Amino acid sequence: MGALAVFAALAMASSAVAGEPVDSPVHEDTTPLPAVDRRLLGFDLRAPGTVGVGAVVGTWVTGLDLRYVMHPRHTIGATLGAHTSPFPYGAATQAVFAVEWTVHPGIALSRRRVELGWFLGATPSAELGRDGTRLALAFGVRAVAGLDLRWTRVPIDLQLAYRPGLVFELRPALGLSYAYGDIGLAAHVHFR
Repeated sequence: MGALAVFAALAMASSAVAGEPVDSPVHEDTTPLPAVDRRLLGFDLRAPGTVGVGAVVGTWVTGLDLRYVMHPRHTIGATLGAHTSPFPYGAATQAVFAVEWTVHPGIALSRRRVELGWFLGATPSAELGRDGTRLALAFGVRAVAGLDLRWTRVPIDLQLAYRPGLVFELRPALGLSYAYGDIGLAAHVHFR
């Protein structure tokens, strides 16, 4: 029996010297591996400092749309584009500049590759138009409510938003009108 124990010890020692793995319960590591955060495998579009560049198409404005994530729940954006709905007083050439602040309270649906969130916010805007020699100028204040579809493995999102509000017309005459709301679809590519 003693000879067998010596032979087994010599066999293990020669395997270790030769670089072969030694099958011994003493060297077995049973520490569980840490869970991998799903966001490390893709893109976290809500990370502070993330910039989104894209386009918006809607019933109020169509043009360039920019987004900047200040906080995981707070985003500021800017839109520069042309009117796609009648401007006050029927001005023919129309442009819009809008700044938007949104709050993203949470995620409504989360799957392995996509997340569906929702957001609320406010949009002040300056709206300019010209009909012949007449200049039209208005300022708007709109509320924002929408859905945000984000992919977790590619830096792309889609936003569907509704923006009802008030428009204060300054030229060619003073006036106040209710904006029934823009329904807009925006797509962004995000960078860090």
